[in-house]
Amino acid sequence: MQTGAAKAFAITLADMENSAIIDAVEQDRVNEVRELIEEYLEWMISTHPEPQKVREVLASQGTDSELADLAGHYERIGLATVDDAPAGCIMYKPLSETTAEFKRLYVRPTGRGHGFGRRLVEITIGAIKEAGYKEVVLDSDPKLATAIAMYGRMGFEYIKPYNDNPAQDAVFMRMKL
Repeated sequence: MQTGAAKAFAITLADMENSAIIDAVEQDRVNEVRELIEEYLEWMISTHPEPQKVREVLASQGTDSELADLAGHYERIGLATVDDAPAGCIMYKPLSETTAEFKRLYVRPTGRGHGFGRRLVEITIGAIKEAGYKEVVLDSDPKLATAIAMYGRMGFEYIKPYNDNPAQDAVFMRMKL
């Protein structure tokens, strides 16, 4: 389903000079995305009021296997850059013929406030539509209230759990495309 979707990632952010969102696989920059994800996971564990809960959720998601082969786990991996340095990432994978799932939206603190998160989501939605999916789903930790609010403003709706996330308070959302 991915034909043509790669071009949706290749843009420059108009509101920030020397910035871009690129396809990390096509540009051979998956290792930089892996570093961003590791940074994000460390941040989640170190700042969460229940770090053991985060560890359990990550273990249930097979995060070690995911990090070992990002390109094998995801259909598209987007990388936001500023002055060609990694600033954020997002990826998606198919869950079915009609449904894709967002994972690992992260923007470094130094890149926040420039619209990267929203643009990463918008571009990924475009790639998902272009790939022929009819909806996109996500799960999130309620601690990520800013991201969850952004998803709501973008048209995502709360749904019942679609996976076996062990966190009792996990947030599940969907956008019909």
